[in-house]
Amino acid sequence: MLRFFEIAEAGIGIHNPLSETKLMQIGAIADRIVGLGPETRQLDLACGEGEMLCRFAQEYGSQGVGVDISPVFIDGANRRAEALAVGSRVTFVQGDAAVYQPEPVYDVVSCIGATWIGGETTGTLALMKPALRDPRRGLLLLGEVFWRDEPDEAARVAMGLEPGYCPTLGGLLDRFDAAGVEMVEMVAANTDDWDAYQTPRWWTGHRWLEEHPDDPDADAFREWLEAGKRDYLLYERRCLGWAVFALKVRG
Repeated sequence: MLRFFEIAEAGIGIHNPLSETKLMQIGAIADRIVGLGPETRQLDLACGEGEMLCRFAQEYGSQGVGVDISPVFIDGANRRAEALAVGSRVTFVQGDAAVYQPEPVYDVVSCIGATWIGGETTGTLALMKPALRDPRRGLLLLGEVFWRDEPDEAARVAMGLEPGYCPTLGGLLDRFDAAGVEMVEMVAANTDDWDAYQTPRWWTGHRWLEEHPDDPDADAFREWLEAGKRDYLLYERRCLGWAVFALKVRG
């Protein structure tokens, strides 16, 4: 499955339904709350190709460490850092973010669209909080899906979803409360953001299949790609929301 994402998301710098404008809006929120600058340190768990850390380092001079299990994405992150001339300010580590054990030296800790590392929202926040230098002053940035319009049972079966896979926004608030954090701001994706993230995968995947017809994973990848396309067009585009939530640890 990891390889399928590496193939389909090749060339997609932001591996979430998040436009460049909204990415920098998140940076502005973080700057307003904690004051991003040369002394600010950010940890990004499951960082993908490192776009958030690189752009914040470029814009604010902040420092960052990104962790991702994919060597392909880590290579891309290092290339991006070099292209933006921020390699001295950001470091990328290839490893499993679910078991990464950071020192508590960070002002911002983020996990954008990868709460599978902790099992779900609450578990991921439990991984993030210990990395904060000062829990009362630090900031958590969490990218998470939610049901905008809950699917009916037939749609759940078609998508192969277990009950509780995804909360509503109200359910997310309950999870935040259970984790001991307070939501103070959010930046939500719209349908255009979703389309800009999902649809380039189809062409990238199509080209890869044409170029690698004899790859042992080709049939499984084609099935995965087509199933994802169908689920997105029939259900997810209508039902699924996504946002980055700015969270403060409750004192």
